[in-house]
Amino acid sequence: MSSRLTRSQLLALEHITYYAKKYKEEAQQTIRHVLGMSNISRQTYDVAIIKVKSHARIALHFHPDRPDPNMVCVAEALLELWKTTSRCKRLRMPKTPPSFTERRSFLLQNR
Repeated sequence: MSSRLTRSQLLALEHITYYAKKYKEEAQQTIRHVLGMSNISRQTYDVAIIKVKSHARIALHFHPDRPDPNMVCVAEALLELWKTTSRCKRLRMPKTPPSFTERRSFLLQNR
């Protein structure tokens, strides 16, 4: 798999970066307001953010019906990847997509 981003991925990153920069000051004002109303110091907030950034798991959200660069919907591409990758063997995962209970059990066992 190539580490280079597609044009659409680059455009998406550019858009998100622009949006974040555009609304950064407004977001900072909201944070200051909420901290003040909650009687939480900025230092306490900053420490909490550092802990979240260093310990929190990453959640990946996607639109399963959208096409990938090969014009295959994301859900189909993920299912095909699941079936064909050797990663399933290394992680001791079944070749068929597991149920929610099986995924939860696997994740708890492999923390």
